[in-house]
Amino acid sequence: MTDQRISGVFEYGEFRVAVSSDDASHLSWLEEFLAPSFLVGRRGVARDFPADCTIALTSDQERYERLCAGGPSGEMADAYALDRKIMQLPTWNSEGASRVAWDEESNVFHIVDATAHHIQIVAPDHKPISDTGCTVRIAFMRAVREVTMLHTRGVGSLMHAAAFALGDAGVLAAGPKRAGKTTLLTYALTAAGAALVANDRVLVRPSGEEAVVRGMPTILTLREGTLEFFPEIRTRLTEAGLHIGATLQEAKRKASSGSPFAVGPSGEGHFAVTGAQLCEAAGTTQIAEARLAGILFPRVGDSRGALTLHRLEPDDAFGELTRSVFGSDRRPATRALFDLADESGRQGTHEASSMCRTLASTVPCFSCDVGPDSYRMDDSAEALVQQFRS
Repeated sequence: MTDQRISGVFEYGEFRVAVSSDDASHLSWLEEFLAPSFLVGRRGVARDFPADCTIALTSDQERYERLCAGGPSGEMADAYALDRKIMQLPTWNSEGASRVAWDEESNVFHIVDATAHHIQIVAPDHKPISDTGCTVRIAFMRAVREVTMLHTRGVGSLMHAAAFALGDAGVLAAGPKRAGKTTLLTYALTAAGAALVANDRVLVRPSGEEAVVRGMPTILTLREGTLEFFPEIRTRLTEAGLHIGATLQEAKRKASSGSPFAVGPSGEGHFAVTGAQLCEAAGTTQIAEARLAGILFPRVGDSRGALTLHRLEPDDAFGELTRSVFGSDRRPATRALFDLADESGRQGTHEASSMCRTLASTVPCFSCDVGPDSYRMDDSAEALVQQFRS
């Protein structure tokens, strides 16, 4: 029988991940989700590409049931690095050197070899994409992203931040969860004509005498409070049926058939979208990376005026930046499931601190004071454009 698995390769800087799937639509969704931060390489049927890691997604009911029968081992493994915690998965009894972990949320098994250079994701039989999304695709994306994030420890500092570009000037919006980063980012995209670099996770690395920001793609959460400022975004998301589990083309086909995806806020009151979907709704573009020209720390207050920027002294900026390092407030508990280096997934404290000190002393850093009316005032967009657009 001819192998109809579709293969491809993704590149993030010097790091290469070869992927394959027996469903070409999953690979198309993964490409749309990860690009342009990841360079999408060659595609082909049953081809092998040189890579640092290979990840294969297979829908196989018989194998899935055999894995289920193995039962849990009683241990846990660090799997996905989230904002404030590391999502752990229960490991499963298995034969041989490979580790098997069960992801209940996505309904898949991860089979990871001893070095984590070869990862298999086993799902039950194919199911059509529905309004509940496609959790298999989320697991596929998370595996690719996780091995890449672990690799970046020797490349730069991963920040808990959003980033956009005004011309060739990249702007980082950093801060803790719910500091207003996504709202500021959405405003820059819609009102200031910015291009999207990333939301939530940004790799900052040195490049000569400057620094460069590159996105690490994530699911974007648009909360109710954010969408109150941008009702046109809400309308475009719902009318076009831009669902997190579907590509733009899949959503378009479903909408043209008269039965668009039922898109709306989750039970927690927020929309989940990809970077490509946000750009579609905001009428802008997404770029892979940009020269870092400034760093903003949004502060939501009661001022009734336009958005204002206040330059921070290096010591104050350093303190803000150290609190914005991704994962700075959590520690791994067990060996990371996807760690190529066979180490716990943690960025070195010294390296991150050194990068923050360099950024605080060489890159203009500002507090960005935002009031309840700031995003409805043209002067706010003008303040961003005048400060950063080159």
